[in-house]
Amino acid sequence: MHSGIELVEKWSPTRNPDSENCIKYALSRLPSLKDWITAYQWATANKNVVQCDDDEQTYYTSSTTSKKDINIPWIRRMKKKEGTWKTFEEFNEYRNGVRIIHIDDRNLGKSSCTCPFFLKEFTCKHILGMLIRLQLRVSVARSMTRWRNTREKNTKS
Repeated sequence: MHSGIELVEKWSPTRNPDSENCIKYALSRLPSLKDWITAYQWATANKNVVQCDDDEQTYYTSSTTSKKDINIPWIRRMKKKEGTWKTFEEFNEYRNGVRIIHIDDRNLGKSSCTCPFFLKEFTCKHILGMLIRLQLRVSVARSMTRWRNTREKNTKS
């Protein structure tokens, strides 16, 4: 217990935003080469990706743990049920059965995914893989700079 108290006492002053020596939390992360390789492997795999008519920037794909192949009628049924599930199994089928990937091609930093990796890392193979699949004609350097700048702006506001 004593070492935990020492750790917090030492850690707290270094994170004080008023300090001139403040160590800021990392609020964004550029995709690594490993991320791009994983994304390329996902993009070139034979995964079914569905796009509904109602939103041209949102894509749906089944998760790796799901045994169900998704299609537009299934997505529409799930969207109607959203928030009104009667059992945890119904919710879990939707939450863990499908990945919802939103690609903002004007501002890549605002792209999002419902996979657990994205929720922690702010990027994932699904977003990067969809960029590869869509063959967005932007340079990687320019898009990654915009990605970083958007993440920083979003976390400051």
